[in-house]
Amino acid sequence: MKVLIVDDSPTPRLLLRRQLEGLGHECAVAEDGGEALGLVREVRPDVVISDWMMSEMDGDELCRRVRADPETPYVYFILLTSLDDPASVIKGMEAGADDHLGKSFDRTELETRLIAAERVTALHRRLAAQHKELERLN
Repeated sequence: MKVLIVDDSPTPRLLLRRQLEGLGHECAVAEDGGEALGLVREVRPDVVISDWMMSEMDGDELCRRVRADPETPYVYFILLTSLDDPASVIKGMEAGADDHLGKSFDRTELETRLIAAERVTALHRRLAAQHKELERLN
């Protein structure tokens, strides 16, 4: 899968990229939300893994903007966060995130999230193709 990593800190970006590539995924990297918005349109990732707290644009705002863009196909959105209170998790889900992952995650947690992401994105692609076919037939 194509994964876009969004984090304003270089070390977490590098570590996450190494783990994802080690699992066989193709990665693109953005240093902030503004750059990420452009890459979402250009790269068309299957998954965005975004740090929640960033300087220019927080991850939940990035998620809202991705979801609001009618030109962007469905992308599975994971918020990476050190926030562990239930209110923060709900806030992220209300912003449109599909999942969240604590910053102290291990490889198994990451791989589990990506298995779910692959299933959900495949379903969205099939639905979009069926919708397009129905429009063509009508």
